[in-house]
Amino acid sequence: MPDINLEIDKVPYLYDTSGRIWINGNNVYRIIEDKESIENYKHLLKSPNIDKLFSCGLIETWIKEELLEKRILILEHKRIPFILHPSEYTNQMFWQAACMFVKVNSLLWSEGFLTHDSHPWNISYDGSKPVFYDFGSIKKTNVVSDAWLNEFYAGFLVPIWLSSYSHKTFKFSKEYRREHAKGFALELFNSTKLKKTLFRKIRSFYKFRNNPERLFKELLKWLHAHEPLKVKPEYWSEYYKNSGLDYTRPENIKQRFVNKILQENKPSKVLDLASNKGYFAKMAAAHGAEVMAFDYEEEVVNTFISSGNPGNMITPAHMDFNKPTSALGAGLFWENSFKRFNSDIVLALGLIHHICISQATPVFLFCKTCMNYAEDGIILEFVDPEDIHVACWKKEVPKDYSIDKIKEFMKPKFPHCTFSEIDTKDGLNRTYLFFQK
Repeated sequence: MPDINLEIDKVPYLYDTSGRIWINGNNVYRIIEDKESIENYKHLLKSPNIDKLFSCGLIETWIKEELLEKRILILEHKRIPFILHPSEYTNQMFWQAACMFVKVNSLLWSEGFLTHDSHPWNISYDGSKPVFYDFGSIKKTNVVSDAWLNEFYAGFLVPIWLSSYSHKTFKFSKEYRREHAKGFALELFNSTKLKKTLFRKIRSFYKFRNNPERLFKELLKWLHAHEPLKVKPEYWSEYYKNSGLDYTRPENIKQRFVNKILQENKPSKVLDLASNKGYFAKMAAAHGAEVMAFDYEEEVVNTFISSGNPGNMITPAHMDFNKPTSALGAGLFWENSFKRFNSDIVLALGLIHHICISQATPVFLFCKTCMNYAEDGIILEFVDPEDIHVACWKKEVPKDYSIDKIKEFMKPKFPHCTFSEIDTKDGLNRTYLFFQK
């Protein structure tokens, strides 16, 4: 552990009034300086329910050091590899996060604590598990404030209602969650008229704010009655028809090429773009990498989550390659998806022909997007226009859609390229390339 006495004064204050966050490599520390908070957190972390809280979804936290002469308590948190934006969940993931958050608060209340904030920005996924990570938001109290209920209403209950009401409102939930402090939907659903009509039942929860035990039971009851509608199979739902594919035993050219690079480079973080059901994400996890895997089809992501997550090393997300999440908040403090999902190696497999030919995104922008996520290298599958799955499209092929042009676009960041033999099995025409520094 670094010398706290030398480093502590360099850590800036952010939004947490009880302390400061210090990220040092793979370690996440919380520096608590408020006397009352020090005693409260020591009491909470030594309570008999603490392991139950961690199991439920509170970020795993332990006392690292107490500097008595400086009246400072140093906590250490389990590091979450990738922090998600509320719009990067499927509706099912978001609902699970809301249920976790209510259960955590119910357990906290049994110890005399509650979270000060109740919005979804303090929650992410650690692998397939939703986690509340803003430990500094936990305060000693026995009453749920109106502010807490207002935040939970706007941040959780409205988007969950949208995802459960009908198939027509289902997709509006994600659009609602894109908005941060301001936006059309936030203003609309915060109107007095809608609160008194559509959400009259929800507003009735306010009468239980002096009885948190009853309140959290009612909230959980409402959530279980409003689980998101089931997502119907989408276009790519049957892409991997053989669910028995063994990612630990690569069989074809593509699988062997990717496996060899992962084996030789041993990346600590891997990003799988348009991951589908996660075959290659699971391969990367099997090599010890922490993996972020996103796809733009909601049903595919939900299936991926339920299909198994080796070692809980893979964080799933629902996002479109062409619509990366932007930075926002005061001073754009909340980082964009390029920063949050930045990884040693990026997997861009079975993707470029859909983005550049079918969707007509310029090849240069495709390469730039991949490079924005990648630190050390990109494994790319180049699908020739003569490939059996592309030739039938009868779409115009961009003039710069070629391996030579892709090499040119990648060269400023990744000048070195190795590639496989051409894969021509069953009408394919594909080359697998690895771009690296």
